[in-house]
Amino acid sequence: MEKQNNKHENYEILNLIGYGLSKFNNQFINEFGFTTKSAFYTFCVNQKIAETVGTIKNRMDLFDPFFPNNRKGWWQKGDTYIHRKLQETGLEAELYFINNYKNINLFNSATIEDARLFGDGYDFQVKTEHDYFLAEIKGIREEKGKFRLTEKEYSQALAYKEKYIITVVLNLNNIPNFLTIEDPIKNLNFKKITIKSKERKEYHLEKNIY
Repeated sequence: MEKQNNKHENYEILNLIGYGLSKFNNQFINEFGFTTKSAFYTFCVNQKIAETVGTIKNRMDLFDPFFPNNRKGWWQKGDTYIHRKLQETGLEAELYFINNYKNINLFNSATIEDARLFGDGYDFQVKTEHDYFLAEIKGIREEKGKFRLTEKEYSQALAYKEKYIITVVLNLNNIPNFLTIEDPIKNLNFKKITIKSKERKEYHLEKNIY
């Protein structure tokens, strides 16, 4: 399968499958008419969702830390795969947002719609009783740090202004907490960076937030 920017073309679908396998175990595969995980894995490969069975297993391993189970995937193997743990900070922040967004005053009576599959420059559509917002989720493992925006995210933030909310999940390594930033282009300073090798632009935050 063709890959772009080191991201699997079925990245989001694989995340949903991994989440379902880890949280619901055999109940998840039963919903698709399978009685064994191996048969389900083979089905995913045959449908070209993943190249190998190992790809599906690894995605399940990714979500295992969030649910009680006895499996020992790559997340439980110390620093052997530390680079992969770092790459998944954003996904961990998104999961935390899904489970805890009602703790944010602005969103405490809201409903959310997952927009990550659309690739429109934000992660969730948030609907409150009288308003709507676009939420882009960023994760920082420490109590303070920086994040960056893709060109698409920056463009959407510029267009939607106060309706575009960057929700940062700070301190992922310890006790996570939310920081919400309305109209981020107005309220934060970004530096445009051109990635020549990949022919794209990114916007990097100039100062730590906390």
